[in-house]
Amino acid sequence: MPRRMRLSSLQWHATLNETLSSLQWHATLNETLSSLQWHTTLKETLSSLQWHASLNETLSSLQWHATLNETLSSLQWHATLNETLPSLQWHATLNETLPSLQWHATLNETLPSLQWH
Repeated sequence: MPRRMRLSSLQWHATLNETLSSLQWHATLNETLSSLQWHTTLKETLSSLQWHASLNETLSSLQWHATLNETLSSLQWHATLNETLPSLQWHATLNETLPSLQWHATLNETLPSLQWH
């Protein structure tokens, strides 16, 4: 093989090696970028999941506060009822007493008349 052909052949192989090395580097870069993209997507997904978890905790807390508000309103209503019941009892007692008082008033009006007889 003439020297010139050997140099051309060597040059061609050297160029091929550089090309293959470059292609290998680009393939590695593509794999790295794909991996980085996957990690970025994973981070976004995890952030979204964290946000949803925080939202769920917030909603549970709001539900708990709503339940507490309903309970407190109910307790307030029962407290008001407890305050009202003695008053109602007093009125019931007064209603029972009034006929008796009326009878005594009638008796007081009648006694002088009986005394006269």
